[in-house]
Amino acid sequence: MDIAVKIAGDSELLSLLRANLRRMMQASPLMDGDAYMREMEDLYQQALEDDKKSLAEE
Repeated sequence: MDIAVKIAGDSELLSLLRANLRRMMQASPLMDGDAYMREMEDLYQQALEDDKKSLAEE
């Protein structure tokens, strides 16, 4: 919330964000859905393997 208030009060920063936000979002890894999902699947797989290993050690 503090960040939003700070940005709202900074007209120069708001101007820069308005001018560049679309380009920044398009370059974001979140906009690459396929890569994002592959990474999420890898994380889920690792969590599952860690959980199985933990259970086997008990």
